[in-house]
Amino acid sequence: MTEGVFWLLPIGGRSLPEEELYASCLGELETVEINAYQTSSDRRLASLSRAAARVAASAMVGGRVRPKEWAFSRTTAGGRLLRASSGPQVSIGIADNEHILAICADLTSCVGVDVESWQRPLGWRDTAERFFSRPERDLIQRLPDKEGSDVFTMLWTGKEALAKANGAQLVDFLDLSLIGPDLRCSQGLWREGVAHEKWRVRWFDLGIALVAICCEVGKPCRIPITVSCDWITGRLSRSTWHTR
Repeated sequence: MTEGVFWLLPIGGRSLPEEELYASCLGELETVEINAYQTSSDRRLASLSRAAARVAASAMVGGRVRPKEWAFSRTTAGGRLLRASSGPQVSIGIADNEHILAICADLTSCVGVDVESWQRPLGWRDTAERFFSRPERDLIQRLPDKEGSDVFTMLWTGKEALAKANGAQLVDFLDLSLIGPDLRCSQGLWREGVAHEKWRVRWFDLGIALVAICCEVGKPCRIPITVSCDWITGRLSRSTWHTR
């Protein structure tokens, strides 16, 4: 048994497993949430992510609980939980973009994760000026354009992961300062991550995207492991992403 796992499933440009392979794992509440999505592609990805979370939880407890045996529930703050009748309770974090599905599972604490493209969003400087704290705005303003954009993406994903770990909305964390006035470049963020109260955020560079992981201080922010799209059949192909 391990305390936690962090999987990355490459999904862009690949055929995903057939729906029947993972839809059978899901419970009633998960199905209701999935059906609330507007498009078939969003519903399919939501089904995949929830099934992947169940498989990750089962892997974490050494297969003693099968994926379909987990009972899915929400915390009062909106976080995802998987419970087994035999006792284990797993906190789940999920994020995705067009290329990557990220799954965090942890037995001992809440977790949060976010994935964003490195591509600069339109109006990112205006967004930072409107929502970010003064130290964050000052840092972005004095950096070259590319590095400033990278810092914006890091801070955005970090706040998203922090909000998810707390079962909150991103808007509640946008003006929270993740950095102090002494930070002069992005290397400090890469090297140390950031800490806020009982939470710590670390970032990993996936090349085409950035992933932020939020966990409790003192808990390891595990290096992402890629898992092939054959994960549902039990044929796992793993490799570690390069990080800065």
